[in-house]
Amino acid sequence: MNTHSLLEGKTIVLLLGSRRPVPPVGRPNTISWKLAQITDILSHLDIRVISLWDPDLENCDFDQKKFLHVRDNTLPFLLRRIIDALPYRVCKYLWGTADRERLKYYWGQAILLRRLKPDIVVTHVSFSLFLIAKTAYPKAKHVYYHHSSDLGTWPENHVCILYKKADGLVTICRASLQGLTERYGPPPMPTKVIYNWVDLNMFNPEQRAQRRLSVRTRLGLKENDLVLLYAGRLHWEKGVDKILRAFSNIQRNFPNIKFIIVGDENYERSPDFVFAKQLRAEAERLSGVYFAGWVPYTNMVDMYAAADISVLASVEKEGNPMFLIESMACGVPVIATAVGGVPEVVRNGETGILVDPDTQVEISLEKAIRLLLTDAELRRRMGEQAANHVAQFHSVHRAASEFESFLEEVLQEGKSS
Repeated sequence: MNTHSLLEGKTIVLLLGSRRPVPPVGRPNTISWKLAQITDILSHLDIRVISLWDPDLENCDFDQKKFLHVRDNTLPFLLRRIIDALPYRVCKYLWGTADRERLKYYWGQAILLRRLKPDIVVTHVSFSLFLIAKTAYPKAKHVYYHHSSDLGTWPENHVCILYKKADGLVTICRASLQGLTERYGPPPMPTKVIYNWVDLNMFNPEQRAQRRLSVRTRLGLKENDLVLLYAGRLHWEKGVDKILRAFSNIQRNFPNIKFIIVGDENYERSPDFVFAKQLRAEAERLSGVYFAGWVPYTNMVDMYAAADISVLASVEKEGNPMFLIESMACGVPVIATAVGGVPEVVRNGETGILVDPDTQVEISLEKAIRLLLTDAELRRRMGEQAANHVAQFHSVHRAASEFESFLEEVLQEGKSS
């Protein structure tokens, strides 16, 4: 970390676009954890985080100066009524969303933002929140932090606004920035790729080894069982149905293979209930499939401890899937479709196996799974190389250092222009 940072004496505000609390309590998402972690690492800077209040925070000891929250009374009554009364088209035109509760949350963040009068504002997840924050306090430098690989598919009017209003842009993979540049030209503001990170104290091969026997015993797994793992949304985009069919075909030759699915459509922001129902019905016809439900972030290491191979078969887009990075950090070899930023995380044949997301993906998945199932030494070697790769490129300390340097660049850009 910089010992004499240009950011010292500056106030930096991180806004969370998803309706989850920071510090993370209850059922936080991954980004809740990420913002809390990077704030802790960069404790020498004046960083404030604004997120949604959660009643569980009442029993949590946290720095109320650093972590601010939008509560029911944050937004004035009149502004709430105005948002409720605005026509759908007006909301969509002004802010890109007509979700009234989300807009109230975003304007609540804007009110707290104006009180802080920050030098830099970094908006995570929501472009609508970025627009509102820029409108509410235009004096600050505004950075948009994008957490997916789909920037290249954004509508032109959104990109025009981004190019005009943003003072900096952070993406989590080169694929996202490349897609944007190829379609709309290079962004006119400083940009930075900062890969997703993991807490290596929580996710590592030693933790996996220590927990493996007890976790597998608890799950009713035998010593010679070979376990596939998927964790994420129960949605067609994630290709979990394709993994299930590959598993079904393989099971004929590997009766000791098991498949653990982590996820629960009832806790997803955009659930696909029809797909999830069909997936569960298809799984019921098979033996050895276990739905673990929603698993807290702090307990996910148990799932990696139980697993021998992690599989992700996303169909269209991915950034840096935390499921893959956490698996690799624990020394679990991975198999994944080569979409979005996945090839930037998984080095084919070295830290895992990449397959083409084509019409024959189930056959490709089956072939890759069979290869790892039949070669314990290959699993061990890939897992070891995967853990080393994550330790080098996906640590929170590396990400924090890159984030701090980038914010300094944003400030310098403003001075030189």
